[in-house]
Amino acid sequence: LLLALAPLLGGFLAVAGGGVLLSRGLAAISDQDGMAPLPSPSASWSIAAKALLGVSVGSRSLYAAIALQCLCVCLAAIVQARAGGRSPRAPAVVCLVFGALATALLALIGQECKHLDGPVKCPAWLEPAEGAEWQWSVFGSLLWAVASAAAAWGQLRRQWRRDRDDAVGKESAPSSPLQAATLSSGSARLNNNVPFGIVPATPPRRYAGVPTRGSSRESDGSP
Repeated sequence: LLLALAPLLGGFLAVAGGGVLLSRGLAAISDQDGMAPLPSPSASWSIAAKALLGVSVGSRSLYAAIALQCLCVCLAAIVQARAGGRSPRAPAVVCLVFGALATALLALIGQECKHLDGPVKCPAWLEPAEGAEWQWSVFGSLLWAVASAAAAWGQLRRQWRRDRDDAVGKESAPSSPLQAATLSSGSARLNNNVPFGIVPATPPRRYAGVPTRGSSRESDGSP
């Protein structure tokens, strides 16, 4: 679950903070009031973050937007867990960024509601709020989805590789003391066999005791 939550939350914080800093930096350099599709230079971080969650699109509450993102994280974790030990699946990443993509789509569709003056009208929750920064909602949500998808894919792949290496290590390790003893005895027999091309070492001499002065004279033949 944390493997899916970390990329989504990290991408959200990075895009929201980066958008605000970039907008204020460009406004200070160019002396302009705003530069679409970035948020307004006077907008705070909370306003830019709410736009990414889709709260400024209509009358949806902040808690509903957070619940949608949590649901996407849970679905991504379930899909990845059902992969059966395979590499990261694209459906898991799509489920993770579905909330961000839905926010961008709703913000884009909501701008067309003002053109519907006939009998067919948009629902009240889809109509954009007054002063809503729909351009930042679309651009920022798409950027959030791309950043989160790239981070999630890399993180899930690294976790899959670690799980694969752990599984290979468990399969090669002895499962019982008898198997471990068999492996050790087999390796001992292999060590006793001298490979071709290697000269065996001479056998060590036996210890005959500490030589004395008399024994040395007898061996030399002196009186």
